[in-house]
Amino acid sequence: MEKNRRFNRSRGVESCRRDNTDNRFDDCFYSAVRINSGSNCQIINNNCTNIGEVALYAEFSFNGVIINNNLVDLAGAGISIANLNEEGHLVVCKGNLLRNLTLRPTQIGDDDPRAFGIAAEADALIEGNIIENATNFGIGGGYGEFQRNIMVNNNMIKDCGYGITPSVAQNAGKMTISNNSINNATKGAIIGFEWEDATTKDLVNDDQKFGEGSYDNLHISNNVLS
Repeated sequence: MEKNRRFNRSRGVESCRRDNTDNRFDDCFYSAVRINSGSNCQIINNNCTNIGEVALYAEFSFNGVIINNNLVDLAGAGISIANLNEEGHLVVCKGNLLRNLTLRPTQIGDDDPRAFGIAAEADALIEGNIIENATNFGIGGGYGEFQRNIMVNNNMIKDCGYGITPSVAQNAGKMTISNNSINNATKGAIIGFEWEDATTKDLVNDDQKFGEGSYDNLHISNNVLS
């Protein structure tokens, strides 16, 4: 168990441990916590500031992770739930406060894919999070066809490039986007992507059910621009 510890100018924790809770991470060069191929793990109640890359990771063949009630302020990105191609899946991501997810000083331009709030690929519930000031996007679905069973509900997204970015690429799986509050998304509130390319108009007002709208794999309802 990693608990009640403080980490400075380090790699943070790369872990298959089941509990990574109640830690403070300051000035880490890379990530604060990475769950790499772990099962039934928790990342809860951590305070992370000035993290050089993605602050919190569930990656590769992980199976069952809870990422709840963490605070991230200033990082390359907030939370990455990745690697459906390696059978990584099954996450609850709830109640996190993520802010100032910005380009690293060496990056040129405004299209750095790392500068996001939360990105998830498979069997993920993303609910009740607050994301403020993410240069690229607030909450993103999978990359290309690597998207399956994602629910994005009741989140608040402020001052981001894109608000929510589902995949609408060929063979992409289903994503539900409902009851989210999106404010000042400068590139669009809900924009569908095919791999790296934004390919839809803003869908925030296009309520649709699976199989009945312009994009069969999306269910969109009751999202508001605030």
